[in-house]
Amino acid sequence: MKNRVKFILCAVMACLVFAGCKNENIEASDTGVTSSAAAYEPVILTRPEDGWSYNEVSQILYVDGVNIPIPFTVESLGKEFSIKKSTTNIYDSGLCNTVLYKNNNPIFILEYFEVDSFKKISTKECDTVMSYYEDLNDISLNAEIVVNGVKYGDTLSKVKSIFGEPDNENENGSVVVYEDKNTGKGCIGFWFNDSGNLYSITLIRH
Repeated sequence: MKNRVKFILCAVMACLVFAGCKNENIEASDTGVTSSAAAYEPVILTRPEDGWSYNEVSQILYVDGVNIPIPFTVESLGKEFSIKKSTTNIYDSGLCNTVLYKNNNPIFILEYFEVDSFKKISTKECDTVMSYYEDLNDISLNAEIVVNGVKYGDTLSKVKSIFGEPDNENENGSVVVYEDKNTGKGCIGFWFNDSGNLYSITLIRH
């Protein structure tokens, strides 16, 4: 699993450029976004004339009908969310990736640029959020994940109808990336399987 997570995140970064503890789990605190955030309403933001910014796309993520603005800390999310030492990788460079669980089901892969110990992860804001998947052709969900009206199983044409034409798109349209209009770096990417259905969404801040 660790190698899989490492491989997935290396692929994420490449694509967006193209544009001793007794308890191994850390659970979030009892008070968090799940108890205070507004429920999801089907309001879709229109693409700004000058394009998207990270600050805009980072505010339109919903999990099971609850808005989760990015960046967040695991601790801030609520008691339903947790991370595990067994699915966490920390590298000498300071790069770290871990799987975020909701009710013990994996829903996101989180990446941190500067982390040197597992205990510090829960209180640090994440730098990258990628929706978790086991099989790109199996788009069943452990949670309902919606970004500005876009969800698993949607087509590229649906994404373009909401987000507009992407700044970067690979030859077969399996990955599209939208850049931050202020930095020129990728801030959100959409990944499609061989059937043309969305199976993963990535949000990254630089």
